[in-house]
Amino acid sequence: MDGVNTIDPNNVQVRRDGVRYQSFFIIPGPESDLYFHQNGVPHGTVTKIWYKSEGIGFDRRLYVYTPAGYEGGTQKYPVFYLLHGAGGDEDAWINMGRTAR
Repeated sequence: MDGVNTIDPNNVQVRRDGVRYQSFFIIPGPESDLYFHQNGVPHGTVTKIWYKSEGIGFDRRLYVYTPAGYEGGTQKYPVFYLLHGAGGDEDAWINMGRTAR
């Protein structure tokens, strides 16, 4: 707006890319179907956990995704570690990737 980057206050879809915030929207269609909540499909849970990092000396946040039924079950699951790379931050898989939808 007038040469200044700003988010749209009427759009709840906001992603953080490091220190920048950006509004986004998803256009419905075949290419974006997986970005929308699907009724009848079991959905997992995303939990945010803060932990003390001894290596860097301050608290850090991590996200843990567990599949539907995990909390009450006894089945063992493989672990998939996803380390964030260039661009975005740890919120990207939740906000842009819409992990638990």
